[in-house]
Amino acid sequence: MKLCDTGTLRLLHRWLSCVSALLLASAVAEAQQCGGESGAVAGGVGVGATRLWLSGEHNATGHWTATLRLEKDSAVGRPGRQRLQLQLEPSSWRCGSTRTDALQLTLHSPPLPPGPDYQQLAGGHFYKLHTELLSWEAAKRACEAEGAFLLVLNSQKEADAILRLVKEYKGLSEWLHIGFHDKDREGHYLTVLGDLLSQSGYTRWEQRDPTGDPEDCGAISKTVGLVDITCENHKMNFICEQFS
Repeated sequence: MKLCDTGTLRLLHRWLSCVSALLLASAVAEAQQCGGESGAVAGGVGVGATRLWLSGEHNATGHWTATLRLEKDSAVGRPGRQRLQLQLEPSSWRCGSTRTDALQLTLHSPPLPPGPDYQQLAGGHFYKLHTELLSWEAAKRACEAEGAFLLVLNSQKEADAILRLVKEYKGLSEWLHIGFHDKDREGHYLTVLGDLLSQSGYTRWEQRDPTGDPEDCGAISKTVGLVDITCENHKMNFICEQFS
C-alpha cells in the first residue's frame, strides 16, 4: 500500500474524518453541557478504566491548540506500582510536493499484580470469589475498583476451573454474578468487555434460561450454567477476573 496512492489517501481521510467528527461532537456537547468558554472544546471516549480525552482551544490570534490525553484508572492500595512505558517514533513521507512529518506516541501499561485473595486458575488469569451479597451493578463496580472485571467465561476448561473454585466455598447464594448482559437490546447478550456472548467461547445455559425481560444481567449456577437475573434486585455472591 503506497501512502501517495490517491485511493488510499481518500479512504484514510474518510476514516479519520469519521473519527474526528465523533470526537468533535463529543467535545462540543461536553463543552456546551459544562458551560465552557467560547472557542474551547473538550470531550472523551472510554472503555472501562481507560479513557481517551481530547481538548482544544482556538485563541484570539487564530492559533489552535489540541491536547490528547490518555487516562487509566487503577485501584488505590494495590501491591506493586503502576508502570507506563512510553515510546516515541518519528517518521516522515512525501506526496508530490508535500512533506509530512509525524510523531507516533505509544503507551503500554502492563497489568498490576493481583490484589489480595486473587488466585491464578485456568489460562493464567486471576480470580476472586466475593462472599458479600451485592446486586449485579454493584458487583461490577466492586470488581472494577479492584482493577478487575466481572468474570467472563471463554472456554469449558475455564468453566471447570471456576466450578472447582465454587466448590471450595459453603453457604454461597444459589447463583453468582458474572459479566454479561442484554441491557441494550433484549436477547443481544454482550460481555462486560464489549464482546458478543455468542462468540465468547462458553454459552452453556441452564434449562429454562434465558427467560428474558426484565432479567437483563448474567449469572452462573453452582454448576456453572448460565442464567439471566435482574440487574438490581438479585443480591448475590460474584466472581471477579483479572488478566495476568
